[in-house]
Amino acid sequence: MNTTRSLALAATSLLLAACAGDLPRSANPPNSHLAQSAETLEENTRALAERSDAMDRIFADDAHELQRHAYDFRMAAESANSSNAELKADFDQLTRSYQTLRSDAQQRHTEQASGALDLVSQAYDDVARQMGNTTSGAMPGA
Repeated sequence: MNTTRSLALAATSLLLAACAGDLPRSANPPNSHLAQSAETLEENTRALAERSDAMDRIFADDAHELQRHAYDFRMAAESANSSNAELKADFDQLTRSYQTLRSDAQQRHTEQASGALDLVSQAYDDVARQMGNTTSGAMPGA
C-alpha cells in the first residue's frame, strides 16, 4: 500500500512539475493582434530601409536602425516569454527610432523622404495604439 501511495505521489509531483514548466508560457500568451501588427510594421520598415539606400547616408542609417528596432519588437511581441517590461522597452526603442526618422524626413522637406516615411507611419500608429500610446509617435511637446 505504501509503495502504491509513493508511486502515486511521485507521479503527481512529476505532473505538477511538468505543468509548472509550462506556466510562464501560458501565463503570458502573445497578443496575436499585436504580433500581427508588429510583423506588418517590420515588413514595412524593411521596405523603407531598402528604399532609403538610394537616399542620403544619415536618412538611410536611421531607416536601417528603425528596421532593426521593429524586428526586435516583433520578436518580443511574438514571444510568450517576453514580459510586459521587455515589450515596453522594445517599443520605447522603436518609438525613439521612429521619431528620429520622422524628424529627419521633416527636415529634408522632400517628397522622397515624406513618401518613405509614409511606408511605416500607419503601421507604427497601429502598434502605438495597441501599446496604449495615444500620441501616435508625437514627440513630447509637439
